[in-house]
Amino acid sequence: MSLDESLVIEPPESGWPNITVEAVKWLGKTEEVSLLLQRLPYIAHDDEVQVAPDCVFADWNYLFHPHRNKEIIQIYIEGPHFGLTSSGRGDGYGVVLLLGTTLGIVNRVNCPSEIMGDLDVRRKRVRYDGSKVDPSESDSDNEDANSNEEAEESDEMDDTESVDMEDEEDWGETCSDKAGELWRDDAGSWLVADFFEFLKDQFRELKYVPFSSTEVFDHHHAHVIPMVQDIYRQHGWPDLERYNKQECMAALEKALEERGY
Repeated sequence: MSLDESLVIEPPESGWPNITVEAVKWLGKTEEVSLLLQRLPYIAHDDEVQVAPDCVFADWNYLFHPHRNKEIIQIYIEGPHFGLTSSGRGDGYGVVLLLGTTLGIVNRVNCPSEIMGDLDVRRKRVRYDGSKVDPSESDSDNEDANSNEEAEESDEMDDTESVDMEDEEDWGETCSDKAGELWRDDAGSWLVADFFEFLKDQFRELKYVPFSSTEVFDHHHAHVIPMVQDIYRQHGWPDLERYNKQECMAALEKALEERGY
């Protein structure tokens, strides 16, 4: 829709060299997880490309650089979950997405209520065991159904072989705390395929609106969003056969410059 394709970096045929089995095992993860991370494409980390409002995906090949400080990597891990995003770290600003590798569930921490509601309407919200949430059920019913799955998933670190390093003891305790209920209370959860379909829906319906190749906004910029939406529609969006990306982005850049953006 708007992303400069040159910003997407594909792994070499042998996989990303920095993401080794040993490096991932040090984080308490399995060889299967390392093989997954080795084969994923990433978005260049130095451009802060938003894939949704205030949401920047993590570049794990960059994070696993041999000279990277261990503490830098650790802030992207929440117990048995891998961070999909680099946003929401450090200064705490931005969207945090966590991938539960055991069941293939994406969790959005502090998920806004309007997204929770949209997930229920589309019947895509799930519990931690991967089962669909019925919108007719009360929140208390769904919380009760989640309790056993939460306990089982938080124990995953204990069942996974890890490297015995003296300086990991404090970190292990921290991860156990983070893997508890606190962040889950306000998290929205999707199966991986449903998450990306939901994300695509937001762009198709222009609820998420790119202002450039690196910036995406939503209704919080209501004073200019209608103009930007109109520009996309004038250039054929969301009909991919009619949509002219190059002309659209040029028209969008001109219109935003005229309005001081």
